[in-house]
Amino acid sequence: MSEDILREGLRIRSVFKDERTLDLSYIPPRLPHRESEYRILARVFRSIYDEPGSMTSKATIVGSTGVGKTVLARRFCDDIEKICRDKGIKLYSIYVNAQEFRGSPHLILTEVSSKIALNLPSRGFSPEEILSFILKALEERDCYLLLALDEVEALISSRGLKLLTSLSRLYEMQMGSKQRVHTILIVRDPKALHSLSTPILETLQGYVLDLHNYTKNEIYDIVKYRAELAFKGDAISDEALKLVTDICASSGNIRWAVELLLKAGRYADSIGSKIVLPIHIRAVQQSVIYSMIPIRDNLRNLSDHELLLLLAVARISQFSPEEAYFPTGRVEEAYRVVCEEYGMEPKRHTQFWSYMKTLSMAGLLEVKPSTVGYRGRTTLIGLPIQPELVVRSIEEELSRRSFRDS
Repeated sequence: MSEDILREGLRIRSVFKDERTLDLSYIPPRLPHRESEYRILARVFRSIYDEPGSMTSKATIVGSTGVGKTVLARRFCDDIEKICRDKGIKLYSIYVNAQEFRGSPHLILTEVSSKIALNLPSRGFSPEEILSFILKALEERDCYLLLALDEVEALISSRGLKLLTSLSRLYEMQMGSKQRVHTILIVRDPKALHSLSTPILETLQGYVLDLHNYTKNEIYDIVKYRAELAFKGDAISDEALKLVTDICASSGNIRWAVELLLKAGRYADSIGSKIVLPIHIRAVQQSVIYSMIPIRDNLRNLSDHELLLLLAVARISQFSPEEAYFPTGRVEEAYRVVCEEYGMEPKRHTQFWSYMKTLSMAGLLEVKPSTVGYRGRTTLIGLPIQPELVVRSIEEELSRRSFRDS
């Protein structure tokens, strides 16, 4: 029986064209709105291609979470290794996340040695000895190394600082020898490196590339591009893409956006939908960004009319899954209908607006000004919670308060 269920599940038509392109480890072919930063890296590391061994090239990429530091470094490393190989230059480009190796210089250097096929035992050598073996191997093989160290904050300890110091001084005592090791450091906050002395810091960090947070329009472009890579044609609505953009705009965190697309696509597949809609984004939103709002606890603190307004928005969301936001007039009309259903006199517009602001501050509604496509200026209202859950929870709460259908 279980095998039959599996076979049936595997036959279901999917919204995905290539689901793996939404894996957080996937490096896309293009990096929209990071082209200028990519060009800067190309200039900084040009000597590897033009005059290999003539100098050491270094850069530090700085920026908040989700602004593309890692994907920029990895895309650049993969590309320059291929271009150098085409020219006959042997370059190892190696990415290591220091946090994954608990900030241990020994584990980090052991990982680097394994990537360049140095068969060293996992124990028995100090980090200094492993680094020496790596340098010797590069020299004997006439190779070069571009090391991208991510989450450098994990190295801010006595042992980690020792590794950073060693990397900064690799060629101080070897004047005239080919300089074979180049570095890209990736760090959220440049202040994390201030534990290093000024001369070492200046030598180690090289060119500092500070990535700006994406604008809302840039986020939309990136979300649309990643959706084009992942989904079949017309398998995700533009309203869903705009909703993902809205959700991630305040933080600028593209990781959230990518994960929202992945989980929403899987959710659409699980319910047999042929297209990803805003309601599917809403269904997975909280599991991606923050823990589930304790909805029932929050509802108990709301007034009767706040509950009725929230119920109105939830019902509109249920019956219009292709839409992410609704104009105030439509919500107010739905609120009046719900009030009539529960035998309550609807409040005037001023009080209605006060309820809406209260629900927004509680994180139960999203409120934003209208954009192109609406006649005149209005306020748009969205529900950041799965509507079925809200409807069920509010109806239970209203029943507990002894409301009766009219």
